Amino acid sequence: SALLRRQKIEAKDERIIIAKDKAGARTLYYLWVMIAISVLVFSWFDVELDSVQLIWWIMLISVILYFAHIYYYKKRL
Repeated sequence: SALLRRQKIEAKDERIIIAKDKAGARTLYYLWVMIAISVLVFSWFDVELDSVQLIWWIMLISVILYFAHIYYYKKRL
């Protein structure tokens, strides 16, 4: 009974990890889409290049933070 209970808990943990990874991937995907739209809008309105570069820097930092976050969670589990 204890073994079965432990197996159930492990299966649940695995599902939680998978769900976290999927949510993270979705977040990254939405981030890229939003950035692409923003860049298109900015270039459409012919805004200074600096603001577009700023958006790219924000995206780069977000991606780095995202991967650092995943690495931290995988280390912790």
